[in-house]
Amino acid sequence: TTAGLIYLLLEALSNGHTTLESLGHEEVLKICRQAQAMAAVKCMFEGAQGPLEALSPDEFRNIAERLLSGKAVTVPEQAPPDEGNVDVLQELCPHC
Repeated sequence: TTAGLIYLLLEALSNGHTTLESLGHEEVLKICRQAQAMAAVKCMFEGAQGPLEALSPDEFRNIAERLLSGKAVTVPEQAPPDEGNVDVLQELCPHC
């Protein structure tokens, strides 16, 4: 949510607003809703990098917009985890 919020606020500033104070109440609410939708998209994937690996920036935003509009959302299937990482984790912690 935080990354989406910062991104959207900076985007608003680059689109003609000179200060955060110049954003209207409705625009701030819209940005907050969009940031929440972006966070929801991220929750559809496993791991911190999940959406970054599976979606282009446009696909990511399109899914967030679909969530905001109440439309059905499908996301691409994720690739299985790299088995090499499991070996490394087991070496570090045999109980994992």
